[in-house]
Amino acid sequence: MKKSLFLFLAIMLLGACAEDVMVHNVMNTNVTGRSTFSYDSVTNPEVWKTFMSFEEMMNATQIPEDILKELPTDTLVALCMNHPLAGIYNCYNNPINGVLSVMNRFNGFQELKRRTDAAEKIMDFYEKMEIDYNVKENKKNPYSRHFTEIKPFQVGFTELVIATKDIPELYSDKNIDRLERITNVKYEAKIQNKKYNKVSALGRSLLIGAQIKMKKEGKGNTKLQQFIEKGGDIRSQKDLTEISKIIYQK
Repeated sequence: MKKSLFLFLAIMLLGACAEDVMVHNVMNTNVTGRSTFSYDSVTNPEVWKTFMSFEEMMNATQIPEDILKELPTDTLVALCMNHPLAGIYNCYNNPINGVLSVMNRFNGFQELKRRTDAAEKIMDFYEKMEIDYNVKENKKNPYSRHFTEIKPFQVGFTELVIATKDIPELYSDKNIDRLERITNVKYEAKIQNKKYNKVSALGRSLLIGAQIKMKKEGKGNTKLQQFIEKGGDIRSQKDLTEISKIIYQK
């Protein structure tokens, strides 16, 4: 019952905010002059508001199979991370479940998980994701064509995707040190940015850190395990500080 209520609220919220979805999540993708994909046609407010269910919205955002196979992996990553329903995780008690509801239904993520360079390209994307980025002010970022403005919920979605451990090789021995470095940099940047001063936003970074800590130490920690099982959902500064100390203690 609670899950259905959250989905209903999510659909109402997304319908009411269709214009915001369009502005911040639309991207045009040109692939070597042959294929083009954009969310524009479905996220147009007049079209978006006609969808009456989460499934209808998901179906409308699928990438045509002939285009999907030709998309370079970096472009595919950007499309996945900018999915119009990315913010739905905020409607779940466990944010990871919200992210998986998109990942499991979007063919872009299914294709991404089959790419051998997916882990590398996701780390590239996360590393280049400037949390206070505005494309009008900075054209140097190689991913600038994928953003109009980066919102906290978009950063959170990317981090939760990584935290699902659903992308092969992200936490492999060859990648885990780099992932840890990138995550630590993002966490420190969030601490310095007032847009990310909510404990929930900081908790997204710590969720990746907790997964890395558990992987590297090869043993369980009850507090971290509970934190991971809740999808990094954290409600107080006290809990945030406790989790942070466990992750960063030597």
